[in-house]
Amino acid sequence: MLQVIRRAPLPRPLSKSFRPRLHGLRHYSKPVSHSLFKENSLKNLIQDLSSSIQETSTENNVKIREVMNLLRYYQSKEEQWTKYALRDKDNNYTRNLVTNIKTHSNLLVLVWEPGKQSNIHGHPNTHCFMKILKGQLQEKLFDPTSSESDRVLKRTTTLPTNSVAYITDELGLHQMKNPAADIAVSL
Repeated sequence: MLQVIRRAPLPRPLSKSFRPRLHGLRHYSKPVSHSLFKENSLKNLIQDLSSSIQETSTENNVKIREVMNLLRYYQSKEEQWTKYALRDKDNNYTRNLVTNIKTHSNLLVLVWEPGKQSNIHGHPNTHCFMKILKGQLQEKLFDPTSSESDRVLKRTTTLPTNSVAYITDELGLHQMKNPAADIAVSL
């Protein structure tokens, strides 16, 4: 998972005309060629993400499409990320820091225990990108305007290995679940 923290608050919610374009970015399972890479490696992905992410991040200067393409291009190779995939079987999932990018972005490897899920949550003042490295995760997306006592489910999506997802609070709140009998791992 890559979280890019926005330094300035959003002036207003995204317009309805802008939402469909972001919605179209939500989930991908096919890689896209990217000329920045010499080799398809986690090390090069980290370098390219660092180059792509601005020193100061606001709503308007995060290169959403570029970050999505970089994540799509990287094909999961377990030997490259396994050293970050530490797990605590007593928790639903374990967050492991890979690196801080600039001063406001964190690249994490999350290990999801079989059959476990996160709470329904948002990502306030952040852009959250996710790449599935192993297994699959199920995302339940909830209307961000619904009350906590009366959550409105917008959709459920299964994300297989190497797919990419993106979310902000403007798109909704979500809950992630590993529906399988083996661990799942996400970046």
